[in-house]
Amino acid sequence: MYALNPRQPINLKRQPCPHWFAVAVVVTMTILTACAPRAGQGEVAASNKADDFILDLPTIIIDLDSEANASIAELPLKTIVPGLTAQLPISAVQIQQLTAFNIQHIQINNRDQGIDLLVNGLFLPSARWTDGSLMAMLATLDLLDVAQVPPAIADLLPHIQQLGVAVVLRFPLQADAQALPLYNNDPNSAAVFGQRKRDQFLAAVGRTPVVRIPVRYAEDGTWRVNGITENEYLALLPAIPWNALHLSRASIQSLHSAGISQLDIAINQAGISVSINNEPLPYIGWSEGELQNLIVLVEQMGLLEANGVTITPEQRQFVVETLLPMVQASDVSLRIYFP
Repeated sequence: MYALNPRQPINLKRQPCPHWFAVAVVVTMTILTACAPRAGQGEVAASNKADDFILDLPTIIIDLDSEANASIAELPLKTIVPGLTAQLPISAVQIQQLTAFNIQHIQINNRDQGIDLLVNGLFLPSARWTDGSLMAMLATLDLLDVAQVPPAIADLLPHIQQLGVAVVLRFPLQADAQALPLYNNDPNSAAVFGQRKRDQFLAAVGRTPVVRIPVRYAEDGTWRVNGITENEYLALLPAIPWNALHLSRASIQSLHSAGISQLDIAINQAGISVSINNEPLPYIGWSEGELQNLIVLVEQMGLLEANGVTITPEQRQFVVETLLPMVQASDVSLRIYFP
């Protein structure tokens, strides 16, 4: 097993090539006939040195039929990569459910500064990082006493910025359904509309709205904000479950033992991020209209109606044109201090 140790930092860009890289090259060259353009292709090659090992490839498409049989370029996947089909966590029943919801394809795209998640060609909120935040994540795993991780993940993490690879799982279409592109670059899309509304909100208010909330915990797990205790907040606003924020003494002691004295949660134009002891971790990004795309996807799938939720056109307009732009244009931070 691989022990994570922040006192022995890992060079994310200059690690020796693990054995699975060579295997990946052979397999990749075999399946390049089933490729399509990839968003961000070329970034990894441009950001690494000439003598670094990299994979910067087009999108690899895996087709699954109604029985969950996988193929690449009409060749059964099990004949190209024996054993890989057993690793695909999807069944025939799930394939049928995805088709019923008109989910045509799901894409995971690893780029130099993050991972894109796309469903039906729509970019959804996804992981983003920098060299420093990746290092901080490794150190945090050790700080939280996650002393060992699976070997495959341990091999991958130091090299993740050397991989530009996207995999698309493509599912059967509904009858008479129009095929959707692998990624949507429509200039009139919901994502572009959402960005425009965010910019309009900022122009209207003049300055970015700022909300900062410092929370201070005591050793018994109680907390206070601006000098007011959790019991006082409960008395003032009893409808809000303030006690849910109460921590046990054991939790406070665990955080103290791990050396965690401060936790920051921030929501802003970039997305939602977390820092531990002032060290930023990889974050969830939504700066390019990903939240608006998420709404479109939920509507395409009919998830609200399936769960008995009805949204009027006026309510939808308020969420899309007012609430989301306001949230994305604001700077909201929660800073939590532990004893």
